[in-house]
Order: sequence, then C-alpha cells, then structure tokens
Amino acid sequence: MEINILHFSDIHYKDGDTKIDNLLEKLLIFDFNKKIDLIFFSGDLLSKPSEQGFENVFTNFIKPLIYKFNISIDNCIFTVGNRDVDLTKRSKLTFSGLKVEREDKNILNDIISNKVILEEFIDYKKFIDNLNQSSLIENNVIYSIHKNIVNKIQIGTISINSSLFMEKSDQDFGKLWLSTNLIMDLAKKLNDCAIKVLNIHHPLDWFQNKNELEKIILDKFNICFFGHEHQHDGIYKSDLYN
Repeated sequence: MEINILHFSDIHYKDGDTKIDNLLEKLLIFDFNKKIDLIFFSGDLLSKPSEQGFENVFTNFIKPLIYKFNISIDNCIFTVGNRDVDLTKRSKLTFSGLKVEREDKNILNDIISNKVILEEFIDYKKFIDNLNQSSLIENNVIYSIHKNIVNKIQIGTISINSSLFMEKSDQDFGKLWLSTNLIMDLAKKLNDCAIKVLNIHHPLDWFQNKNELEKIILDKFNICFFGHEHQHDGIYKSDLYN
C-alpha cells in the first residue's frame, strides 16, 4: 500500500519574502502526479518567532498547500525549530536548572504538565493548539503525538523539541541534548501504530548523546525526519511493514 509524504523544513517565513512567495507559487502549479497523504514540517517555520508570525505562515503558506493537496489539517505534522523559539522570553534561572537536571523525569513532567512554564516556547505551542487537530493526541512544549490513519494503516508520530537546550543556534553543534529515557517512553505510546515516525529539527550530529539517540531511533522508529541544515536528511527502514 502506497503512502505519499511531503516533507518541509526551514521555511523561515516572513511577510514580503519573495523567495517564499516564489517557492509557494511553484509548489501550487507543480504536478506531483500522486496523492499527498501527509505533510511533515521539521521546524523553523518562521524567520523570527511571534504569535502573529505563526498566524501568517499558516494563512499564507500552509493553508494554500492544504487546498492544493486536498488534505485535512489533521494530516499536517509539525515540530519546533530553533528559529521558532523566542529566547528573549527565556528565564535564565529556569534554563540553568533544566540543564543540570536534564534527565530528571520529575523536572520533565513538571514542564509537560505546565507546572514549570518555558515562556520561550509558548507562541509555538499556542499555534499547534489553535490548529484543533483531531489527530493530535498530546501537545506540550517538549513533544507532541499524532496518530493518523492513511489507507487503513495507522501512523504514529512523535514530534520532539530538539531546541530545549539551545543557547546560540550557530554554536550549538554537538552540544544539544535529548533525553533517551523520554524518547523510549514516548515510543511505547506508538505501540498500536504500524508505522512509527520521529520528527526532529536538529540532525543527530548536533547532540552530545548522538550515538545513544541513533541506536534508539533505529530500534524504535521506522522513519525519522530532520531539518536545520537545509539539505535532505532522515532515517528510514526499508521494511516498513515487517
């Protein structure tokens, strides 16, 4: 059974950008010759984060694609990128504590349950919440979970925030961190899915624990989408249905 996925990353949308306008125009007139079932966005929707910016990229870029491919917003899956994060709203005290306790499940649970608020991600979270997707099972500033049925096949996606420990995006190579315990716990929530997808903005080379992450991804997921480096990148297994 064929499933067709369109993958975007690093759109860097801003009003009046002719490059974005030209890209959209080409996408709208191009004959894909296939039905698109899912659209994945792997972060950096915006050039500069703002609540209005997220509204504008949806209205002026994402919505025309939805009409073009005649798909539901439920079949559009997003993750946050470093440019979607408003670091001017970050609490230095909270961030310092988070860095020290990065594998502490209690800390992560407090963030997930909004007992600890990470203001730098609030505009992005509001954007996702306002989409009102029936496929969205969970959404918080650390991760979201989607479950979609395409051609009678259930596809589960974990979109995880790889910018949680971002400091200076151009100097973070090899310094970022993703909790391997969290990813393993999240993978269990996709046990009822035939295809398991991980959607991350930063490629694995950007993480201190790259090797551990790669092992888990290859073991627990069928597909992994990346962005950030402005080139096609991902991990997939050829035996998706085995």
